[in-house]
Amino acid sequence: MSDAPTVSVVTCFLNPGRYLGETIESVLGQSERGWELLLVDDGSTDGSTEIAQRYASQYPQKIFYLEHPDHENRGCSASRNLALRHARGEFVGILDADDVLLPQALERRIAILRARPDIGMVYGPALLWHGWTGNADDRRRDREERHHVAPGTVFLPVDYAAYLLGYDADIPSPCTVLIRRSVIELVGGFDESFRDLFDDQVLYVKMALKAAVLVDGDCDSKYRQHSESTCAVAERGGRTLAARRVYLNWVKRYLDGQGIRDGRVWKAYRAIHHRFSWPRLFRSSEAVRRVWKRLVAS
Repeated sequence: MSDAPTVSVVTCFLNPGRYLGETIESVLGQSERGWELLLVDDGSTDGSTEIAQRYASQYPQKIFYLEHPDHENRGCSASRNLALRHARGEFVGILDADDVLLPQALERRIAILRARPDIGMVYGPALLWHGWTGNADDRRRDREERHHVAPGTVFLPVDYAAYLLGYDADIPSPCTVLIRRSVIELVGGFDESFRDLFDDQVLYVKMALKAAVLVDGDCDSKYRQHSESTCAVAERGGRTLAARRVYLNWVKRYLDGQGIRDGRVWKAYRAIHHRFSWPRLFRSSEAVRRVWKRLVAS
């Protein structure tokens, strides 16, 4: 369609409260004008439904409100898939409902993918944003994510899977990612069995087997750090390790199902599976390894 947007920004939300308006405004402030914003309500009860509907009413050609039947809570993956079924853009960006994009973010990422038609996904560092509170001490804690690979690095399909499963892998923050919609469709979107944790990593693994990935060096988004984020709540509740084990079991099944025989991928998988299946043993072996390195160095 001639009036189809260039990029579809997907924001699913569940009770984000005061953050949602700032997230939406950061999309409205983009230098790239060929966007649509798909707001998917995952059963909110905190007034954010009204915020999203108000923006959709104010910008009916740009912002769209979606929800599950009966305002049901189905989890982040199902909500993102709902948005993907309505998305019209050539590219897709994932923006959580408490993060923000800097004004040039979409324009820059689109330019990268258009210049490199061989690339399926681009990601870069986010600002780990504590200073949103306005507190001077929090602002001093702001820092840019540090990546272990050089800017401009391109991972070929399967190579990126081996890297992603590695011990020191950089897991892309969703707010930094831009993906070709054709690639997301090729791998079947998000896995809806992952409701709130590791949903993004599942998608990255699926795409890593099919598409090349470019690592950008510029920071153009802010990843809000706060105590009520999904990851922070899960960590306090002791859910993270169990969720990671579910994710790693999924990885094994998926690699087997895709017929992956690459030795680098399986070596990385076995190492990370060992680390999180027997965390105490892993910490002990790491301590021994560090002592040995110091002895060798001396």
